[in-house]
Amino acid sequence: MVRDRACDGFILQVSHVPEGVTEFVDLVVPILRERGLVRDEYAGPTLRENLGLAFPPNRHTQP
Repeated sequence: MVRDRACDGFILQVSHVPEGVTEFVDLVVPILRERGLVRDEYAGPTLRENLGLAFPPNRHTQP
């Protein structure tokens, strides 16, 4: 479904924290990366940059 663009992410629910998250990241994410389902690199350091959204003008600065 991800390859067909029918979904855009994953919802993760672990039974125990932080071990469940660590196991997912260490064991599952590498497999998803190999299959091209999880990115290795991102466009920028912010979510806004990665989604390709413009930065709104700062209303607190003088034009």
